[in-house]
Amino acid sequence: MGFGLAWLGFLDLGPLIFYNRWVLRDLVLNKCGCTRLPAGCVGGYCSGSVGLDVFGLWEIRAFGAFIDLSLLALFFSCILRLSRVDAGYWIFVPFILFHFIGLVTAAVVGFVRVPMLSRLQGAETLHFSCLTPVIGETCEYVDFGDKTFTCRHCNAFFWLQERLARSSKKNPSFSLCCLNGRVSLPTVQPTPPILDFLLDPSNGSALKKFRDNIRAYNSMFAFTSMGAKIDTSVNDQPALYVFKISGHCHHLLGSLLPVDGESPKFAQLYVFDTAHEVANRLLPFTRGSKSSSLDENIVVDLLRMLDETNELAKLFRKARDKTQNIQSIDYKLRLLGKRNHDSRQYDDPTSNDNGGLVVGDIGDFFSERDIIIESFSGHEKTRKRSRVSMRAYYAYLINERPGCDNTIIKGGHLYQQFLVDAFVNVEEDRLDYIRANQKDLRSEIYKGIHEAVLNGDVEGFSTGKIIVPSSLTGSPRYMINNYQDAMAICRAYRNPDLFITFTCNVNWPEIRRELTKDRIYKHEDKPDIITRVFRSKVIDMLAFIKSGKPFGQIIADVCAIEFQKRGLPHTHILIWLHSNFKCRTPEDVDSIVSAEIPDKLTDPKCYEIVSRFMMYGPCGLANPKSQRRDLKDNFVIKNGIQLNNRYVVPYNRELLLRYNAHINIEICCQSMLIKYLFKYVSKGSDRCRVVVEKDRADEIHTYMNCRFICPYEAVWRLLQFPIHSRSPPVERLQIHLPLHQNVVYSGNESLPSILQKPGIEKTMLTEWFTRNRTDHEARQLYYSEFPHKYVWDAGQKEWIPRSKGFSLGRLTYVHPASGELYFLRLLLNHIRGALSFDYLKNVSGVVHPTFQLACKTLGLLGDDKEWEDVFCEAMATATSPQIRNLFVSVVLFCDVADPEVLLNKFWRSMYDVIITRFKSSFAMPNLKLFDDELKNYVLYELELLFNFAGTSLEKQKLSMPDGRLLSEIKNKLLREELNYDTADLICQHSSAFPQLNQCQLNVYDCVVKSVLEKRQELIFVHGHGGTGKTFLWHTIINRLRSDGLIVLVVASSGIASLLLPGGRTAHSRFKIPLTVSDTSSCEIKKKTDLARLLQMTSLIVWDEAPMNNRCCFEALDRSLRDVLTNGNDLPNDKPFGGKSIL
Repeated sequence: MGFGLAWLGFLDLGPLIFYNRWVLRDLVLNKCGCTRLPAGCVGGYCSGSVGLDVFGLWEIRAFGAFIDLSLLALFFSCILRLSRVDAGYWIFVPFILFHFIGLVTAAVVGFVRVPMLSRLQGAETLHFSCLTPVIGETCEYVDFGDKTFTCRHCNAFFWLQERLARSSKKNPSFSLCCLNGRVSLPTVQPTPPILDFLLDPSNGSALKKFRDNIRAYNSMFAFTSMGAKIDTSVNDQPALYVFKISGHCHHLLGSLLPVDGESPKFAQLYVFDTAHEVANRLLPFTRGSKSSSLDENIVVDLLRMLDETNELAKLFRKARDKTQNIQSIDYKLRLLGKRNHDSRQYDDPTSNDNGGLVVGDIGDFFSERDIIIESFSGHEKTRKRSRVSMRAYYAYLINERPGCDNTIIKGGHLYQQFLVDAFVNVEEDRLDYIRANQKDLRSEIYKGIHEAVLNGDVEGFSTGKIIVPSSLTGSPRYMINNYQDAMAICRAYRNPDLFITFTCNVNWPEIRRELTKDRIYKHEDKPDIITRVFRSKVIDMLAFIKSGKPFGQIIADVCAIEFQKRGLPHTHILIWLHSNFKCRTPEDVDSIVSAEIPDKLTDPKCYEIVSRFMMYGPCGLANPKSQRRDLKDNFVIKNGIQLNNRYVVPYNRELLLRYNAHINIEICCQSMLIKYLFKYVSKGSDRCRVVVEKDRADEIHTYMNCRFICPYEAVWRLLQFPIHSRSPPVERLQIHLPLHQNVVYSGNESLPSILQKPGIEKTMLTEWFTRNRTDHEARQLYYSEFPHKYVWDAGQKEWIPRSKGFSLGRLTYVHPASGELYFLRLLLNHIRGALSFDYLKNVSGVVHPTFQLACKTLGLLGDDKEWEDVFCEAMATATSPQIRNLFVSVVLFCDVADPEVLLNKFWRSMYDVIITRFKSSFAMPNLKLFDDELKNYVLYELELLFNFAGTSLEKQKLSMPDGRLLSEIKNKLLREELNYDTADLICQHSSAFPQLNQCQLNVYDCVVKSVLEKRQELIFVHGHGGTGKTFLWHTIINRLRSDGLIVLVVASSGIASLLLPGGRTAHSRFKIPLTVSDTSSCEIKKKTDLARLLQMTSLIVWDEAPMNNRCCFEALDRSLRDVLTNGNDLPNDKPFGGKSIL
């Protein structure tokens, strides 16, 4: 009955009839068989040749009576099996009658059919000989056909599978080319005849050397040199050619004429010594191994072609004509940039000047690239669109269109270089935008803005630190977030059941036909075709797996795309099966995974695929305990070696036949390996090396230096294919302390206007509280469960009831060292339906002052008995300083539940040396101190130790010392600069001052007078070694410090800084990045200890200043202008924020 019902289109009889879609599935006559049924259903397997499910066990419920239809279902299944004819058609009379009887019965009696899975869970799967699959006829390769569909807007060719999800098969729409009509670019110029002839692979082996060395020919005629680290080792082994780079990619443009004694190169070849141009172009290659591979006649033809068709070549020839008779002027090609954002993108030439490449190297924004070519009319060509994103431009360019002769996609190895260069340009353009706007995007907590307004700070630029967004696809933080999302799915559904690795096959029929459609290309010549076909295969495989055909019902999945050093893409997929389909017995495992060589005679297709893709090197002798299937007579010969079942990679037969590629299926049966699997799936693309830096000042620079880019990944990213997917979706839930929600605003906004923005204080967490106050159903859910029933509306900033779909919730990760924020997260995981922050602190009617105390009262924290034993043992032998150091180490690096309790119990063992010190200092042998005074000094000493470790008592949720000492230790940097012996400094100055000569005295008077008058002076003192510069520094420093003024002394090197009192390196003092550029800035945040120290500084002494890069001074200048915009009545446009520099 259920079978017939499904065959007629799943007729809807309202509440009367239901069908189990996981038992009655794929009822259309196709050749996909071996459909797996839930454990407990009759038949375990359906007939492979039939391709249709048996009905399983059903029951008819009529007025409380149950009629078991299992035997009836089995009977008709056998009839269907025996009704098959050789032509593959079916006699449908039995199940049509069965369907008709079922409909009449249901309509008259009002029967309701439900699956009997609940009564059969745990039952063993039954197998019947009449349901054995017919090997070799069950599944066929899924061929997507030819790329014959076209975009209605730009006519780009596509496969049907690449259409937009919302479009139909009859009327498909595409967006990979022109964003569904939003991008329109002029038609590209046709390929010049000589170049078209050279690029045509069908012209035989005579021109094969040109195609093999096409990158060398391109470099010969390039206007700029490509600066990148090209990985050539990837092509050492026989395989597809891959152009791969690591790190940054630059295009370098030198001077117009070569330096004396050097040969011309790149753009210089178009201007200098053009009478011997061919010889000059071949000269760099005659010294290498490719000297015999480059044809001089081809060079002549290409040179003539460029002179006739290339506008840039004509421009340089024109520059040659103008300068060839003028020998006294040093001409250079300069990179001209926009000086401000208000200038137009294109300016009409106003005179007969030479044009050039404009890349924005001087202005604040330098990511745009414009080319201005001189024209005889003095006007430039207009464009249909004034602005197109770089990614959209390249995506439009690499698509094939009818009647469009696209030279780029014919380039072979050079096409790979173009794709890599294009993606690098796109990504660096995005990073350039981040750098250019780091002064405009600021972030601060809501409480900090509110307090700033109360303190009188009303300007947006006075609060917060310049930030760099981290939402870059493929970045480490991006990968970590995806790993945490995958772990959230794992927490909801426990460990995954299957781990699948699917690798691209470059010999798929769709790819082969595209390579031979017009010309005979190699696989490596079309990385875009390979990538697009693989993307479609991944989508089809995920849909096929989710349909339940190969493994049964799927409840969750995680998919990640990866590009290894070999370049070709592959995907890792984690699968969670429904409990009715999990593998609990060896027979269940064998039903979906095989590790045996198929029989060559009865299953030749599967044998061929396994032989080609699923065999790996020997492991039997090396690992005799390796678990493998029975060693039958089947074997595969590879490289003259017989490989039997010991060398088979586990696979699923149906997937292999359907996709004809390497598809490894592993059963996830060891929970200890789950975290490894998730990190493996989420680790991202391979990196060229690992860089470990103590102070990573520029994460963008580090990210770019540690990446590999291949053409396949370039195409994937240019076409905006996702590199991660997951189902069900995961909602990342925000966590923050009261009034500590993050606020992003523009630097030119006033703080009162920021606070007056509607909903500025609303977050996911605060609106969860709000929803719980009015919705009784919401109060039954934990915060992490809220996305199950509610959807976050980011625009309105509110939770609304979910009408459809499903989502998991994940609380953002918080390290245990984060203090109150960690304890808040702990409470959110244990309390349902909280109404406010105070509600979370309320335990048995008592509102605790901190979240930590609430956790402790609820018993969520462990005890510290083991650490108490450590201190009891240490007290017997350790001194009080050693015990204080032990306490700091335990708090910082061990999991202490309540450090305050531990301190209260053992602080008395930490003060004996303190009493001795005070007795000596005060010269009072009988000095007595009260307990509160002793504890206060213990806290003072502990604060010093915590400060040395980069933290404080307050951050560790410990009591701070009394205010009398707190004012002295709150700012560690300030205390260091004010903690000099004034009497000793006066003595040293009095001794040194009379010894100053007249030149030294002039500098001394100028510096001291400017400091005392609070007038900025920028003074540079130059002198040979031994002329008394260091002596002068000491005298000036001692003079000012003896008056209680702060003098920061820095030097270019550590050795030089040791020669000055209190000296440090400039990088250490001002937090200058180790690698600086024109846009670098110091890691100095407003209203920090370092910012306060700089505000109170009277003079900065910089020794050996010329040894530092100019970018160091520019970085400090930018930071001081930003930090010192208020607090010392100096205008923010003065150099170094108005500070005097010596």
